[in-house]
Amino acid sequence: MKFRFIAAGILLTFLFSCGEKPDLTPREGYVTATGGRIWYRITGTGTGIPMLMLHGGPGVPSYYLNPLRALGSDRPVIFFDQLGCGRSDRITADSLMTVPNFVSQVEMVRKSLGINKFILYGQSWGAMLGVEYYLKYPDQVNALILSSPYLNTTMWQDDARILIATLPDSIQE
Repeated sequence: MKFRFIAAGILLTFLFSCGEKPDLTPREGYVTATGGRIWYRITGTGTGIPMLMLHGGPGVPSYYLNPLRALGSDRPVIFFDQLGCGRSDRITADSLMTVPNFVSQVEMVRKSLGINKFILYGQSWGAMLGVEYYLKYPDQVNALILSSPYLNTTMWQDDARILIATLPDSIQE
């Protein structure tokens, strides 16, 4: 008799935990993180694996990624402005302007929305941030998409020097 109660308890726990899906209905709101509130918007009504968007910058808000809302016919698409950008709070302490802090912001958004597995899309600085997030939390990321990635400062500076050298002298100054 005791075994039946234990087995029933285990089965109920399993059934309730397996059926939980995050509420990713279209909406916007804020997530509280170290340093302030992070604004997010969920778009789309598709049922596929959610996609979390990381914008470039740092300092550029996510609005320029809005054309990617069209992916919402297949899956929830989550946009957010990193601290110091767009509709999120301003960063008031320089000590918060670190890659580990920005990685923790991504994790706070993921946890707050209850997402377990997702596609991570990063553009420019967001691509570098996406790689750093993936290196720390590989089990959360189903796929990583890098758009115009910034991955190496030295190479970026070398490329910038080459491009600047093609400009007229007055503009180079």
